[in-house]
Amino acid sequence: MGMRILIADDHEIVRRVLRLIIEARPNVEVIEAVNGREAVDKAAALAPDVVILDVFMPILNGTDAAKEIKKFLPHVPILLLSMYDQEQLRDELCHVDVQGFIQKIDAMSKLPQALDAVEVDLAAAPR
Repeated sequence: MGMRILIADDHEIVRRVLRLIIEARPNVEVIEAVNGREAVDKAAALAPDVVILDVFMPILNGTDAAKEIKKFLPHVPILLLSMYDQEQLRDELCHVDVQGFIQKIDAMSKLPQALDAVEVDLAAAPR
């Protein structure tokens, strides 16, 4: 059984790069969203195994989208992405229940590691 991953970013080039990184893994399905509202709607309809959200998106930002998604998918791991580092976003991130934060500049190296960790957690979780 494969892993279904929802990625949400308002920049098409970023979504394409994330898709390439993710699809290098075996047995994955990538779902794309262009803003936080669409991410919430797709998460509700499709119940992904992992959600990756850009912090700053139109209509609904990534942190608010994460909060909404956690209401109906509380055990789904959420990773946040941003051009800014975690220190710069400390106030924005302090009240969000996510499993990780990755700077976009580090996505090529750190996203596969984060997905490995999430995959191990998903495999160990009771069904």
